[in-house]
Amino acid sequence: MLRRIDLRGSVPPPADLRSILPRADVDVDSVAHLVRPIVDDVAARGVPAVLEYTERFDRLDVVLAQLQDEERQDGGNGEQRDGEGDAADR
Repeated sequence: MLRRIDLRGSVPPPADLRSILPRADVDVDSVAHLVRPIVDDVAARGVPAVLEYTERFDRLDVVLAQLQDEERQDGGNGEQRDGEGDAADR
């Protein structure tokens, strides 16, 4: 079961955090070779790489989710906001 730890208003010393925050029983060195190519790709390509890995691992298309969120904020009426007309309209 997950437990909630409220850290608002105080920051415990690192030793206390290590004792209360759960950690996986994984030897980091044994899995570093799996993560290194991803870290290197993100360092080289930046945001496009982050978006690709987010979609791959989290199964979330961030751009689509953002567009859907904007549509909800617009009331879902399908109307374009000011300045967002088709290029042919300009």
